[in-house]
Amino acid sequence: MVFTFIYVQLAKINNRALRIQTRQSCKKLSENAKWRRFQGRRVKEIAEDRTELSRALLKNSKIRLYFFRCLLGKN
Repeated sequence: MVFTFIYVQLAKINNRALRIQTRQSCKKLSENAKWRRFQGRRVKEIAEDRTELSRALLKNSKIRLYFFRCLLGKN
């Protein structure tokens, strides 16, 4: 499971309720993560490769936003 990096990102979310909700969604989604297309690339909501996920999240704020929207079920 890839929770470590996600929790680092969660620390940047100021809203406590949102942070908790994201963490819970994260655990749920890890059981059945789905692939989605985003900017012509396949993005997995919970990536198996932590470094690939963290690189994408750090580089691109749109991917980061999309990732959290996926976690919150607002895509």
